[in-house]
Amino acid sequence: MSEEDNVSTPSTDYAFSLTEDEYYTKVNVNMGGICNQMIIDSRASCNVVDKQIWEELKAKKIVCASTKVNKNLYPYGSTDPIEVIGTFTTNMSVENSDIVEAEVMVIKGKGPSLLGRKTATLLGVLKIGLNASINVIQEKANINQEVFHKYKSCFEGIGKLKDFLLEIPIDETVSPVAKSLIRIPFNLREKLENKLDELEKLDVIEKTDGPTPWVSPVVVVPKGDNDIRLCIDMRRANEAII
Repeated sequence: MSEEDNVSTPSTDYAFSLTEDEYYTKVNVNMGGICNQMIIDSRASCNVVDKQIWEELKAKKIVCASTKVNKNLYPYGSTDPIEVIGTFTTNMSVENSDIVEAEVMVIKGKGPSLLGRKTATLLGVLKIGLNASINVIQEKANINQEVFHKYKSCFEGIGKLKDFLLEIPIDETVSPVAKSLIRIPFNLREKLENKLDELEKLDVIEKTDGPTPWVSPVVVVPKGDNDIRLCIDMRRANEAII
């Protein structure tokens, strides 16, 4: 770093994370002629490297202009600043990208190298906005179509887990509740009978005989095309599930 200090009012930047997490996307960035791996951080307002990386970059003769500065850098959600020992400005690029001039903060201590929102966007490795969201949705839709065609038999009919008995842990201290049945409008009764027969034939439901301490009422909900949907009010029964 140069010995010149910037004595102006300190500006403030934010680094979202200074911990190594496996779900962050990493890219190889050509920084002043030296390749360095950085984490794309869409919520960071600056680029960050720690002192150890800075010393390695200097040893490899990085092309840059460095200076000591009066800046504040805060981790996301924290009021305790990270000590910034200086900054440097250098050219950055990733594979097949344009060259971008960017400032990088050097922090005291140890942490992963962060590629901030502005620089990552200029390098084309981060896309934010409506068009970017639409592109991501379209890419996922294409992947889903590929999976659907590859495993088409898995998407036929109604999915059902067979030869498996689900055991639901019950809190025995909760007293069973037999709720009163909800009166079904006369014009929906025939549709209800037909729907119960349909679901039984599809093996979605099955008949059972004998008394039960729990009764949860059926709620009939009209839906389009002159059809109905059957729902069950399980709020009281759910209270007994651990």
